[in-house]
Amino acid sequence: MLQNLNSRERLMTIVVASLLPLLAVMWGANKFSSLYFERQAKIRDLNSQVTLELDKQINAELAAQRRQYYKKHSLPTNLNLSKIQYDSWLSQIVQQQSQMELVSVTPGKASNRARFMSKNKPTDVFDEVSFKVRANGSLGQVVTMLTAFYDLDMMHRISSLTLTPIKKTAGSAGSEILTGLLKVEFDVDVISLVDADTESDFVKELTISGSHWEAATGPILARNIFGPANNTPSVSQGSRSFETGKSIEISLTGDDADAQDQLRFEVAESKVEGVSIEQKKDERQATLTVPPQTVGRYEVKVKVSDNGFPPKFSERQIAFNVDEPREKVVQAEKPKPKFKHAQATTVSAILMDSSGDLVCWIHIKTLDQLNKLKLNQSFELDDRTWTVTAIENRQVTLQVGSSLLTFRLGDKLDSPFDTKQVGELTLKVTSANSK
Repeated sequence: MLQNLNSRERLMTIVVASLLPLLAVMWGANKFSSLYFERQAKIRDLNSQVTLELDKQINAELAAQRRQYYKKHSLPTNLNLSKIQYDSWLSQIVQQQSQMELVSVTPGKASNRARFMSKNKPTDVFDEVSFKVRANGSLGQVVTMLTAFYDLDMMHRISSLTLTPIKKTAGSAGSEILTGLLKVEFDVDVISLVDADTESDFVKELTISGSHWEAATGPILARNIFGPANNTPSVSQGSRSFETGKSIEISLTGDDADAQDQLRFEVAESKVEGVSIEQKKDERQATLTVPPQTVGRYEVKVKVSDNGFPPKFSERQIAFNVDEPREKVVQAEKPKPKFKHAQATTVSAILMDSSGDLVCWIHIKTLDQLNKLKLNQSFELDDRTWTVTAIENRQVTLQVGSSLLTFRLGDKLDSPFDTKQVGELTLKVTSANSK
């Protein structure tokens, strides 16, 4: 066959014949490779499915374990009995453990909750029971109550908590002061799984130690959650010196920059026996009473504290001296000055009588007495003799002792218009005659 071909055709035929085995090998290799990688992809898919199924199985086991945990920490399904037990436990942690004043514990109605669909129907998972608690207490007691509440490792929570400071009216001004107590109101929600135990002593089984709360208690009580930082009160004293044989009473006055704080006084330290403090309710004053002592110097340490958040106090040494009684000097009473009628006596009129003589009227109002006097006539007033020495149309001169007092109409006898001495008048008359 090759003999009938020319040299060129024979060359091409030989080349094609040589390539056919190589093409066959390449096709076989490609086919094998395709099948290999396809099988590897299927293996990876199968491994992924195995892993996914294993994860589902593990998650199912973990969910079952969590379910068992939730069932253990759930309220029992016997809700009537469970409500009674939980109500009793709430009352116990409020009253006995926290020492708060319990006002009321009111249980609410249980409500069914659906969380998934089973065969196109809602399936109940748990019941929720609510309680409302009202009480009165201090901030420290509230912290103690919260500690005891969360020491019960149950599926319950405080959904809302309201703290309101309790104030009271004090003093004559009717100002309000803090009492250190709070009005406490909180709502509690408790879950009961539908497949939990019917009955159980959950308080005994689920209560844990509350020691982990101790570190948080200090910071909570060391701050004022209702306002600025609390100020430290101070105290001052009154009298410092007393006499032997008499009971000693020292007035104490408290001062606090927080006007709403209520102060309390008490004896912190005393070497003197029988010391006591009496304080009026809601007042910032007190009286320190000490029995009679001998001569000497004494000291009593007094403490004053407030009811702020947190409460603060200060102490002070109250020092006082006891001396011998001093002799009382009795001073003679000065006689009261005698009332002078002259300050209510006036020159009321100057008239001429029927004989042509001038007459002055002197009216003594306090005695309701009217003296009508002519020249050289006299009258007695304020233990002195008043003599008329001159009468003119609108003034009169009266001699009282060695004084010559001139008055105008309406003048009072204690306020003369002019005053001269008898000697001065004689000198003037002599000088005039010599001329």
